Amino acid sequence: ALRVGDGAGCSLLPADNKATVTFNGTADSSGDYFAVTQTADGATGVAIVLKDKSGVSIAPGASSVEHDLNDTGTTDMMFNAYYRSTAATVTAGAASADIQFVVAIN
Repeated sequence: ALRVGDGAGCSLLPADNKATVTFNGTADSSGDYFAVTQTADGATGVAIVLKDKSGVSIAPGASSVEHDLNDTGTTDMMFNAYYRSTAATVTAGAASADIQFVVAIN
């Protein structure tokens, strides 16, 4: 989850208090998923999939569905990460990615 603090004291929040999250990182060869970082002991044939609260995959550089922001109290924006095979043969090993995010107030 990404936790956003109390919106009551923030003059930047618009009346509808909604936000989206864009995830940026290296795409795999399909462009739909995040590539795992290549290491000597790294897994092969896998990528990382991020899904938002609606269960839809978020491609690198794409935005999530809108999240309602609380006027009072924190907001937890829920996301899930999964491994996805991208080849007929998958080898065991470390599988991680460097993924940055930007929260945009809509």
